[in-house]
Amino acid sequence: STTTNGIPHPRTQVMRMLDLMADGKRIDVSSTGKANGNAGIIACVKDNKVYLLVYSHPDMNRATNLNNLISFKLQGEMIGKSRNWNMNEWSVDHNHTIWAYDMYEDLVRAGIKPNPMEDIYDGNPGRRFGSKWKNVFEENRAKYERIAEFPLTAKNKPVNQKKGIITIDYNMPGHSVRLIELTPGN
Repeated sequence: STTTNGIPHPRTQVMRMLDLMADGKRIDVSSTGKANGNAGIIACVKDNKVYLLVYSHPDMNRATNLNNLISFKLQGEMIGKSRNWNMNEWSVDHNHTIWAYDMYEDLVRAGIKPNPMEDIYDGNPGRRFGSKWKNVFEENRAKYERIAEFPLTAKNKPVNQKKGIITIDYNMPGHSVRLIELTPGN
């Protein structure tokens, strides 16, 4: 499913990010760093903008404390045409769009015990918590809706290229995705 009672799952927001990149022309991007699990970058050019999807997904089940330092370089004719670039960024991480962590904490505080035999964060809280989860969910719906919003976490942040190369470093927490949109400046 893409939502729980109408509130989008993080994977729904990641699909939204990919939709923004749809029909773009794939470009090469080089990255360095040793990944804890699956981490990397997908890049494309679309409508005279560069889009980068940066992701960090540890192999360990739900390990949000494993960070990945991802350094990447963009170069090429398009990058060299403008010295100054502006960056917008959207985030999916523990602090943005991932509302299930808060819901699970609320359920435990309410004394609703999880079934340890069921998957964590599978999109169906009823399997893990039984039918009692719905009351806690509805009591906190506004909070979960606010967390689930698709936030612009950086707006028009200046990024400079040097000698035709843009270099960006990211310390990505586990289970996080960033969509970066680079627009040439004046």
